[in-house]
Amino acid sequence: MGKSTIAISLSRELADRGKRVLLVDMDLSGFSSLIAGIREQGLISSTVDGNDSNYLREVHTGNGTFTVLKFCGDGPRLRRDLEVIRDNEFLREEVIEAYSSIISRGYDFVILDNRPLANPQEEEAGIEWEAFRDTKQEESYRIYVTDASEFDIEDTIRYHEWLDKDPRDNTFPLTLVINMIPGKERIEEMRSKIKDVMKRMSVRIGVLIPFIEELFEYSGSLDGMPRLEQVGKLAQRLLDSSLEDYIVIE
Repeated sequence: MGKSTIAISLSRELADRGKRVLLVDMDLSGFSSLIAGIREQGLISSTVDGNDSNYLREVHTGNGTFTVLKFCGDGPRLRRDLEVIRDNEFLREEVIEAYSSIISRGYDFVILDNRPLANPQEEEAGIEWEAFRDTKQEESYRIYVTDASEFDIEDTIRYHEWLDKDPRDNTFPLTLVINMIPGKERIEEMRSKIKDVMKRMSVRIGVLIPFIEELFEYSGSLDGMPRLEQVGKLAQRLLDSSLEDYIVIE
């Protein structure tokens, strides 16, 4: 669905507009960390192994920089790492303390690149949220990313409804991105559909992004990653608007 690509692109666009941005890679694949050039262990796995790891990196954009934190991103070993942390309160506190010290550095935006269909019941999400809540105490918003298939759009709506019913989740829906839309005809269909979906999900901003061959399975550096005009418009909207009106960005 291009979730990580949207997270990286939004971080870059906000940084280019003079904002201090922290992108937290919570995905098992570690894609955001890979694009940022982080090849070492993430925060959780390095804490469990007792290693000093460079899991934090400044990434230069055209007009600014943003920071990438590899929180997870070391693949399936996360399950075992979380079991170790669950049985060792000292390690849990070490992770929380390290993360808290990073997010307290005065970032204007903290963007989480969660794994698909992440939920607040998962242990790594609980650790991240505990540190964020105790340190930042600010409102948090959801950006949903889906492709243009009917099944995935409906799945995203069900996921939204499930999150809204979870008392542990205190984030607010803000944006729906329909990504990788194939062809002009399908874009026209999504143009007609997205406002209805936005109302069903109570999101204020909709974004339509066509399929871009150069971004499909992209694995190069940030310098070579094509920019998404629609994400640039989204970044500007987040900075300029009171977010009271419904808007569709194309």
